[in-house]
Amino acid sequence: EERIETVIDFQFGKGIGKKLLGENVECIFSKKTGRLRNINRSGKHILSLRPREGRFTLKKEGAIELHTQTKYPSKRVVVSDKLISIFNGIEKLNEGVFSNLGAEFTTRLEFSKNWGLGSSSTLINNLSLWAKIDPYDLLDLTFKGSGYDIACCNKINPITYVKNKNGRIIKDVDFNPSFKENLFFIYLGHKQDTSEAIENYRSMSNDINNIIQKINSINLSIMKSNTLNEFEKLIVAHEEIISKTINIEPIKKRLFSDYQSGVIKSLGAWGGDFMLVTGNKSSMSYFSNKGYNEIIPYKDLVY
Repeated sequence: EERIETVIDFQFGKGIGKKLLGENVECIFSKKTGRLRNINRSGKHILSLRPREGRFTLKKEGAIELHTQTKYPSKRVVVSDKLISIFNGIEKLNEGVFSNLGAEFTTRLEFSKNWGLGSSSTLINNLSLWAKIDPYDLLDLTFKGSGYDIACCNKINPITYVKNKNGRIIKDVDFNPSFKENLFFIYLGHKQDTSEAIENYRSMSNDINNIIQKINSINLSIMKSNTLNEFEKLIVAHEEIISKTINIEPIKKRLFSDYQSGVIKSLGAWGGDFMLVTGNKSSMSYFSNKGYNEIIPYKDLVY
């Protein structure tokens, strides 16, 4: 028993062996090999031995006992409140979808987990596909938002996205600018809380219809822009309108007012994750000298 306690301590932490085994321990041996196979406590199966590795696997009763004998958050998988709300939303939209226990979900990122890049919306979209529910309905129950990121999840090309009282309008568009060599994405070093930004925006009172018309006009012009200079003028106009609407100073004015080689477009929840910068490879040294070293050429991320 002392040797068993030592192995358990090695796996789960010092002192856990004595707490987990307690009294009334029964060791079950293989009839064929004579080796230890299982451990019962008070008639309940708590551990199984993996012979080749010489380590134990916790059984349900063993996990319950370990949970009882240790303090939060030690020896636990802590599930975020947001993840719980997502699964509650799935159950609400498709009652009984989790009736068959044992589903396992594995997520994989092809980029740093600190970057935004629609990772939350991708999770919502993929779980909705699995649960056979509308991802926009699940979004409304969890992160809120317009649904633009959801629309992008199943696309491999640029789109325009409109949400109004009549529904959503999603159109494929052609945007492959000749000046893409002069476009760069730069990571700002923190992830913006999109949900919080959305709530802040919705609490503001503006003449939104007039603003939408102006932004739509600029977006259409951006898609048709043929020169970098034209594109930059449109970006500046876009920044000015959004800045006045949400009462947040553009990121160029806040952090990079002395950058003279191009313009800067706020992205994400306007000030989070990444920004779009115009310039050339040599002018990017301005940002790396300030400690912003994650600089991605537009063509590497988009095309």
